[in-house]
Amino acid sequence: STVFFPELLTAFQKEYPDVPVMLEEYASVRACNLVQNDSLDLALVNMEQYNIDKFHHALLANDQVVFCVSKEHPLVRKEATIQDMAQIPLIFFNGDSVQNQLLKIRFELEGFTPHVLMHNSQIYTTLQFLKNNNCGCFLYSSMTDRFASSGIKGIPLSPPIRIKIGIVWKKGKYISDNMQKFLNFTRMYYREHPLIQKL
Repeated sequence: STVFFPELLTAFQKEYPDVPVMLEEYASVRACNLVQNDSLDLALVNMEQYNIDKFHHALLANDQVVFCVSKEHPLVRKEATIQDMAQIPLIFFNGDSVQNQLLKIRFELEGFTPHVLMHNSQIYTTLQFLKNNNCGCFLYSSMTDRFASSGIKGIPLSPPIRIKIGIVWKKGKYISDNMQKFLNFTRMYYREHPLIQKL
């Protein structure tokens, strides 16, 4: 929501001022479950999930996970290894995050256990921890571009963890006129204003 929704929602409400939109923030796994049980009409999610084919979906962007530390941190370099990352306290997203699942698998495959200092979904809290403590976190590259002035550095993983970001909605669910307007607008918006130019 930090990267995707603010500009999109402003543009949508300018085009469709009479269409009500209410946003709720959840990690991707829970958001998909809420779409499936009709608690949400649609969700913006990390699409690297085993059950993504249970939903209608529209791809909005390709991105990658980057390891983030303050610009003064000793690990600032062109690439960071899992072994490097396992040596310092880490901030992970909240527990029902697809990104967490992907990262834990990567650590396990290389024989390491991450030292998780905190689970958090608030980007500004995470940035404060990075600036004031000797810790790291994992964000999407599109997020680090937006927060470059915050004194953090995004370091690509080797090999990379690439992700797809998109909107999902329930198969077989009636799509209202307002929901169709939002879906169409969102797909067109990210074609015209891509988040990530190149990876």
